[in-house]
This record gives sequence, C-alpha cells and structure tokens, in this order.
Amino acid sequence: MFLLLGEPIPGISELLLASFRNRKHEVLIIPDLTPKMRFVLRISTLGTSCELHLDDGRSFLDKQIDGAIVQNPPRIPRDLPNIEQEEYARSEKNATLFAWLWNLKCPVVNRYPAIFWYSTRVPLPFFRRLLAQCNLYAADAALSNVPLELRRFASNVGDQVRYAPLSSAKSFRIETAEDWIGLSKMAELCPVNLMQVVPPIYMACVVGCTVYWNKAVPPILTDLEGSLVQLAVAAGLSFIEVQLLVTNDGPRVCSIEAFPSLARFDSGTCKIIADALLGLLVTGKLTSSSPCDT
Repeated sequence: MFLLLGEPIPGISELLLASFRNRKHEVLIIPDLTPKMRFVLRISTLGTSCELHLDDGRSFLDKQIDGAIVQNPPRIPRDLPNIEQEEYARSEKNATLFAWLWNLKCPVVNRYPAIFWYSTRVPLPFFRRLLAQCNLYAADAALSNVPLELRRFASNVGDQVRYAPLSSAKSFRIETAEDWIGLSKMAELCPVNLMQVVPPIYMACVVGCTVYWNKAVPPILTDLEGSLVQLAVAAGLSFIEVQLLVTNDGPRVCSIEAFPSLARFDSGTCKIIADALLGLLVTGKLTSSSPCDT
C-alpha cells in the first residue's frame, strides 16, 4: 500500500493517483487527520509498531505501507472565527501527522524537516547558506527599513527592481511614485525586501536525481542541474521547485519552494513528474537519504 499524505497539490495529485492505479498499486489518500482516526502504538519484545485506524473501520500497521508521498501540510483559512482556537487544534493535528510520517520505516518522498512543515513559507534568505554549498547564487536583493537604502538598491538595478515579500513567491514591479510612497509607509512597520528580477523566469522541478523544466532553457541553466539536485539533498528533500533567472552576472535563484505547486508546468510535464515520483518510491532512491552521483 502507498500513501498520499497532506493537502493535494492541485497540478499533480490526480496524476499521481492515476499513476499509482495504472500500475495496480493500492493507494490511500489521507489529506488530514479526522476526529475518528486514531493511532495505536504496539510494544512487544520484538519491537514497536504503529497501527492506524481509519474512519471506515479499516486499520493497518506501518509495516504494511510500501511508501508515501507527502504533499502540503493541512492549513486553516485565515478568515475563520475563533482563529486562535482553530490554530491550536490545527497545530496539534499537524504535530501528530508530522511525528507519524517521521516514524514511517518505508521510503517517504519529502519527509519534511520541521522548519518547512510548520512554517507558512520559508523565504529565500534561509537558503543562502545551502545555495553557497551547491555553487548557486541568490538573486541580488536588499532587505531594509531605511527608504534611502532601498532607493539606492533600486538605482543600481534600474527597471529590474521588484518588491518581493518574504511570505510569497510572487514579486511586484516598482514603477510609480505611488509605489515608493507605499513602500516607505511599509518600511515604517517592517523591513522591505527588494529583489532584482530579470525576465524571463524559469521553473525547475527536482525529483530525485532529475531536473524538469517548465520551458526550454539556455545551456547556462541546464549546466546547473547537478547543483539543483545537490540543493535538494542539502535541504533534506527529494521534490522541490526552484525559480531561476539569468542576469548579466550569471544565473540566479529567485525563489525556492519546498512544497511544489507545479502551476507553471504543462500537463504533459506534470504527468512525467508524477511518474518520476512513483519511481522514487518503487526504487527507494530518495536524494534526501541517498545522494546522487552528479
């Protein structure tokens, strides 16, 4: 039996399910823990095991699971009433799911470290040390609450400057005086992140030891595929999405998504990625535990 854990990835979940079933694999989807689901820890002289009881009355031991793919951690809508109580309940459920997936003995695609699982989004500055280890470079950026410093950075990169919130993979062009007035007001409350963005933006999806692109890319980017695989290894993941661009100084990484959305990949490439993810489970060759020869 194989598991799909967590909230579905819109662009690929149905393809993953079809990929499993086309190969006659039994697959169980657990998007979230429900009140009727329970875990039973069994301890004996032969060792320990965990038994999962489902809503429909079925139960199975962890040793019956052949592999799992972790998708997105369940989140709650931000506009709910009694948000604090909802957040507490959600954090408890996510902690239970996190502990269980870390104790699974089968191959797991993206057995997420805690920093990814519990953060809404891990921003690019967190990855700078890992990027340096892999001979990759982040896009030039300025994080400051001093308007003069932000203006100085913008003057250096010209019309390539964008406002890049640390909480989002999106960036916004800074063009008008009104834009700068808004940024200055924001800087009074918190540091503002500006980034040099040079279109076009290329999307790379790392699955195990292979890199898939959302469009045709120049050789200067394909030469980085080994480094992108190393980045996934360094982050402890087997499935990540990376945004890159090419500046006058060479290739630059402008975003890293530990929870790939594949929104900019066509259906054909998504199908290939789904098959590749299943291949990781069948072979057990996960980059987070078995680095590739690159």
